[in-house]
Amino acid sequence: MAIEDEEEPPKAVLKMRGTTDAVYRTSMENRIKAFSFKPRPSDVILATSSKCGTTFVSQICHQLRTGGHMDFEDIYEVVPWLEITYDIDIDPTDEQIAEPRLFKTHAWHDHVPKGASYIVVLRDPTDASVSFYNFFQDWMFEGDDVTIDDWMKWHVLSKDTPKTVLEYPSIFRFYESWLKQRSDPNYLFVFYEDLLLNPLKEIRKINSFMGLPEDEERIQTALRMSSREFMLGHVEKFQENLARDIISVKSTDGPTPNWSKGSGAKVVPAGTKKPTVSAEYQAQMQAEWKRLVEPVTGFNSYAEMLSDQRTRTL
Repeated sequence: MAIEDEEEPPKAVLKMRGTTDAVYRTSMENRIKAFSFKPRPSDVILATSSKCGTTFVSQICHQLRTGGHMDFEDIYEVVPWLEITYDIDIDPTDEQIAEPRLFKTHAWHDHVPKGASYIVVLRDPTDASVSFYNFFQDWMFEGDDVTIDDWMKWHVLSKDTPKTVLEYPSIFRFYESWLKQRSDPNYLFVFYEDLLLNPLKEIRKINSFMGLPEDEERIQTALRMSSREFMLGHVEKFQENLARDIISVKSTDGPTPNWSKGSGAKVVPAGTKKPTVSAEYQAQMQAEWKRLVEPVTGFNSYAEMLSDQRTRTL
């Protein structure tokens, strides 16, 4: 949604914006090239808005296709982030270690290459936004210089439709664009909350969608190796070090974030403290859902959509 008033963002928000712009700025040429990639029908693209379980599902899918491969330094080596493939010198047309080839994206449906299969991971928009705030706190901004309500107003709710391929949509535009495809059998919609509640059930669903054999040993391996405990034990492989390298080398303007400080963690311990979004911004998040997602799905809230999903899959 557009910010209707002319209020100037706090200085800390402006500084944060400059830093986050540096993080997500790749060359226009490389982004267009990545989105022009022609996938195979067997390729699987993992589509999520930020902090909706991208790394979690990447690890699940990679372990399902390999049965225990961990010989990589960075998860992006084996599940490339499509938007930055050419910036980190990965050619998406190359063969991967196993079939199906896997890619991740945070882009909305309009920008993503068509012709593959797609696993779309959804999460409660407010929970995802709070997690994103925690991810950037003491990394992209200092402590409480940017409050959770600042974050909701100036980062989450100020976004809408991307104007170029270098921009990401709001979480609601992301959901709107992908949920329009929900009746297509080439799209699997997975709920982050269900991955936590019943991971084995969801892993079996993902395994079947990927066209892999029902190999119980491999399924159990994927379950074990995608657990929070296992991934925290190998956390250095899930910290997007390849992406961080290009920020220092290839970003052309904007301040560089301080990698040595703060969170920036892709895998966090259970029980990590979360700030509380005020009632005002919770209401604005609900209004955005009703404006953009309800017309596409018929559900008046994320909770209602999740409940319906669980009822239909019992």
